[in-house]
Amino acid sequence: MEEANMYYLAKAPVPKAVANMAIPMILGMFVGVIQNLTDTFFIGQLNDANLVAAAMLALPVFTIFMAVSNIFGIGCGTYISRLLGEKDYENVKSTSSFSFYTCLLSGIALTILCLIFMEPILRFIGTSAETLDATRKFVTIIAGGGSLIMLSFSMGQIVRAEGAAKESMVGMLIGTISNIVLDPMMIFGMHLGVAGAAYATVISNGLAVTYYGWYLIKKSQWLSISVKYFRCNLNIVKNSFSIGIPVLINFLLLLASSVALNNYAAGYGDALVAVFGIAIQMNMMPEFIISGLCEGVQPLVGYNYTADRNRMSEIIQFTGIIAVLLSVFITLALYSSSSFVLSMFISNDEIVKIGTPLFRISMIAPLFLGIIFLFTNVFQATGKSIPALVMSLSQGAIFLPALVIGNALYGLEGVAYALPISDFGTAVLAIILYLINRSDLQARNLQATQPDMNQM
Repeated sequence: MEEANMYYLAKAPVPKAVANMAIPMILGMFVGVIQNLTDTFFIGQLNDANLVAAAMLALPVFTIFMAVSNIFGIGCGTYISRLLGEKDYENVKSTSSFSFYTCLLSGIALTILCLIFMEPILRFIGTSAETLDATRKFVTIIAGGGSLIMLSFSMGQIVRAEGAAKESMVGMLIGTISNIVLDPMMIFGMHLGVAGAAYATVISNGLAVTYYGWYLIKKSQWLSISVKYFRCNLNIVKNSFSIGIPVLINFLLLLASSVALNNYAAGYGDALVAVFGIAIQMNMMPEFIISGLCEGVQPLVGYNYTADRNRMSEIIQFTGIIAVLLSVFITLALYSSSSFVLSMFISNDEIVKIGTPLFRISMIAPLFLGIIFLFTNVFQATGKSIPALVMSLSQGAIFLPALVIGNALYGLEGVAYALPISDFGTAVLAIILYLINRSDLQARNLQATQPDMNQM
């Protein structure tokens, strides 16, 4: 198995290597989208728009846990790929162990903070009197299982970092399929309502963590979660956090954007909170598919940045073409079917009629995702923390003023246009940053210096 993983990282033809790494990630991400939509679908069957809105309002809390887990998943994972390219296997074990234990402890700390500050959190995310109780239940359960949610994501990233894309996908599928099965059982069978969806999420992530733990202990040659390999040295912290922190900032800005969107939408009624929440979830479909492609090749880019720059450039070019084509195709599909998609989740014809034009505007945003995700993952994989940080800041930095100005000038339409405007601006910035760093990224047959010395 380890020989096969190394073959795809180092020697396989580029299209074959990209397919081997990206397809499992795309499938896993796509099934994850189905999981999110299934949650919304089953909650929607309770025929209460306030419950759908409550689940949407709770998303920022879930995002917080995911954001912090990125430090230990993407941050440590990209460093592991570069270490494998350098054949530094001892530090690979230390970094994977560091990822596991720091992620676990961070999850416990976040859970405690969420439970202590529950009421301020509920006010911050925009709950109303009608959605308060349901949102509190959802958030409390998600926070209680925060460590499992974080470990599920970070461990999947670490497994994928050594080239085990299929095994990473299996863990994602275990979590997703079990969630889909548990949703109706807990929401309807056990009469738990919206809380059942939250319990299903936590339990399914726990099952995924169990699988990844088994793989790391029994199957992986290079990775380890043994405490004996745990190291908190400067190189691990610096190389992992220099990429992980920008990813964390990006998630936090997206969180702030989501909260701001909820609050602005709430000014027009809870029904429109549900409309924008569904629009955000539908945007997750192209986001997860395209990011699945670009994140899937991240270990290839990271490994070859320290092993073979020529091969790395071919991987970037090939992936870029596929990512842009996917962005265009998915945008056209969602835009043309906006009314039908919205009616799947909201049975009220009047809300669908009012919400469809806004929903359609939001569906323009995926057009720019191929460029955004490609270059963001290239900067992360190659350890370029400054471009990665700028990319992390850009979407939120553009979205928030676009939201405020759009709402002031054009009302609801202006709120909806904030999404595509922020993605367009971020895509332009990504191209500029790539051009600035192109001479290094396209260097031929050059052994890279240490990643933390090439930050720009």
